[in-house]
This record gives sequence, C-alpha cells and structure tokens, in this order.
Amino acid sequence: MTNTSEVPFHCAVENSTEDGVKVTTVRCYGRLINQTAGEVKDIVKPLIPQGGKIVIDLADVTFLDSLGLGTLWV
Repeated sequence: MTNTSEVPFHCAVENSTEDGVKVTTVRCYGRLINQTAGEVKDIVKPLIPQGGKIVIDLADVTFLDSLGLGTLWV
C-alpha cells in the first residue's frame, strides 16, 4: 500500500547574509532517492560559482537512499 500523504520531493532555496557572508539554504522535502537525486544536483551546481556558503537542510527529508546520500558528496 502506498502512503498517499507522502510529500513529493522538492527543494526551496532561501538567501540570507550572516556576518557579511552570503548564505544560500536549500531546504529539501520528501524522499531523496535515485529518482530525485538529480533535482538536488540541478539546484546546487549553479549556486557554487556564485560563492558564499551553501547549506543543504535535510530536516524534512523522510527517506534517503544510497544514491541520495551520494548526491551530497561533492
């Protein structure tokens, strides 16, 4: 039986400044798995050349498989 209350995987990007340093927080929701890992890469990769600090918030990720974990290894 499938849990229909499961939140579809998505990320929200928030920008802030801490002590004069740009901070970009990527908040992820749902299941970070093989089928959704590419979405995180697509969001984070263009942020890297912009500089500053990138925080990936996984507090609302309900499941993480090995490929999802591997996506975070940069």
